[in-house]
Amino acid sequence: MLNSLTATRWVAKIVADIQESSFAEVVLVVRNSSPHAAPKKPWRQLLKTYWTHSLFERYRRWDRQRHRKELDAFEETDLTGILKNASILLVQPISKGFVDRFAKEDIARIREANLDVLFRFGFRIIRGEILSCAKHGVWSFHHADNREYRGAPPGFWEMYEGNPVTGSILQVLTESLDGGRVIYRSLSATDFESLHLTLNPLYWKTSEFAIRRLCDLYTYGWGYIQSLEVFNEADSYKKGIYRTPPTPVMLRFLTRLALRKIYRRCRSLLVGERTQWFIAYRARTDKPSALTDRTGFRLVPWPRGRFYADPFLLKHDGKTYVFFEDFDFKKNRAAISYFEIGDQGRLSVPQRVLDNGYHMSYPYLFESHGIIYMIPETRARKTIELYRATEFPRNWELVRIMAHDVLAVDTTVFEQSGKFWLFTNIAVSGGSTFDELHLFYSDSLEGEWTPHPKNPIVSDVRRARPAGALFFEGGKLIRPGQDCSLRYGYALNFSEIETLSESDYEEKPYNRIEPDWCHGSICTHTYNRTEEFEVLDGMKLGRYPRLLDWIKNRG
Repeated sequence: MLNSLTATRWVAKIVADIQESSFAEVVLVVRNSSPHAAPKKPWRQLLKTYWTHSLFERYRRWDRQRHRKELDAFEETDLTGILKNASILLVQPISKGFVDRFAKEDIARIREANLDVLFRFGFRIIRGEILSCAKHGVWSFHHADNREYRGAPPGFWEMYEGNPVTGSILQVLTESLDGGRVIYRSLSATDFESLHLTLNPLYWKTSEFAIRRLCDLYTYGWGYIQSLEVFNEADSYKKGIYRTPPTPVMLRFLTRLALRKIYRRCRSLLVGERTQWFIAYRARTDKPSALTDRTGFRLVPWPRGRFYADPFLLKHDGKTYVFFEDFDFKKNRAAISYFEIGDQGRLSVPQRVLDNGYHMSYPYLFESHGIIYMIPETRARKTIELYRATEFPRNWELVRIMAHDVLAVDTTVFEQSGKFWLFTNIAVSGGSTFDELHLFYSDSLEGEWTPHPKNPIVSDVRRARPAGALFFEGGKLIRPGQDCSLRYGYALNFSEIETLSESDYEEKPYNRIEPDWCHGSICTHTYNRTEEFEVLDGMKLGRYPRLLDWIKNRG
């Protein structure tokens, strides 16, 4: 259902995905013959509408122009070529207020097409018989979490109310506004500096929902869709319907935005800031794990001009090693280094072991069948690379590139009963690497990997991105994940994996570590442990007077 054969790029991607699939096609376009028609209003009401909407629309256009990226989800594109084989039905909706209904003859012609699904990308609020014209209803997107926000505009009220999470859903429409049967929900981070920077990656990610659920419908049937937890959730929404912010609200919003930018600009003129990640360790004694007790951690000293992050532990031949991201500010990239934890917790001098001339981090380290492997993050090359120790801990060789041309981060492997499970966050083109966790499985590390049918198994910025090796606690299998809602690597959320199989995956919240485990820390995003030691990382903001930069430049 479209207003025009010109649509935004995120809509065009959905249509193209359907047309290129092997299991679905667009056979009918229901096109609005008068998308811009509106009932005539008195001049006073028109003036009131302009007063209500104009400032928000001006801000939205300015913000998009200022922060526009090459992959702009809202750029308009022509759908004529993609839809050349589809029939086009021009309809004149029966409009009343904000609602569009359809004449009986139009309903009859739509039913004749024998559609499985109708997608709504045009018209206004639709009600009446149109909602049942397709076998599985009308599917529509709402770019907000409908448990918190119903109405419009997308993303704004999350910014205004200081909500760090902005949601998006795909729903089967009902008569209730934004209260349909949800068949897909995802949560992203709110960018408090820009509406466009919030919405652009969110819309690109949301554009994947349609083809994912159509594939599920084709593979498993409508019963599977109906069995989804989100489909059967109770409607507990108690708030009102959000609307376009009136001018007084926009004035408050823009004033806060301007004051925040002025403050940061003035501060940056006087004080420079540098992120300083660090790692810490402690011996495991009779006290509880770091999930409940975080006292006694000792910071690992770092040299000037570097930071340490992403610590991973491995015990080998009676010795404990910590591998980590070793970031060089001058080179603006990291390599992989290690140190040994000796007697009484003494640390050896760090040694660099893997530096291929491109950024490497998150050195996931594990042993299988007597061989020690490492999978460092190599997003800069759009690869997932598997290394093997030829002389541990110093010498490594590339075994194989496990994936090409993929924006994958923080790959983590878990071995159980002879099967390997690979967890990694993957970003869609234009989307964020924070939001969606994918799972693959294989009988061999060096063999082929099969994508899990429920991918992405997690679509939530608060827990998707891996944050360390999986571990058992009290007989429960625990997966560390990053909470990237407030900022990258803000906190650690731990999830208990309830089901892990080739056909199913389920996890539930288990515990959490806030960044304040270390005084002054504002982030924490990696946790690992062995039987003898635990490691965490954190991040502080290093500040220095800009006067030093001026003196250096004068010198």
